[in-house]
Amino acid sequence: MRVAVSLGVHGFVMKRSDISELRTAIRSVLSGEKYYCPGSTRLLVDKMVDEGGTVGVNLTSREREVLRGYARGQNPKVLADQLGVSMKTVQNHLTLLKEKLSLQEPAELVHYAIKHGYIESP
Repeated sequence: MRVAVSLGVHGFVMKRSDISELRTAIRSVLSGEKYYCPGSTRLLVDKMVDEGGTVGVNLTSREREVLRGYARGQNPKVLADQLGVSMKTVQNHLTLLKEKLSLQEPAELVHYAIKHGYIESP
């Protein structure tokens, strides 16, 4: 829930929740606790979960650049030239990205990038 906590949110209730849930949330927050309704918890978890189903995977800015370029169809040589690194460095990033995200196939990187908003789907 670090997304909500970093925003200073102590409770969250969906607007379609019933009044009893709203009361419970208000009581919890007023007593110093945090409250997230089941629907909001799912939304927060979806924001935190990265594509391989791994929670808390943080990609470096370079890993994100490589992932975006690769998922957009740039071959490693073109991507390397664009980023000012060697093709071997790009290939290493792709290999490490697959390991970090628990993926097996290069196509899974593309799927991951689309699913997690690194690029738009075609």
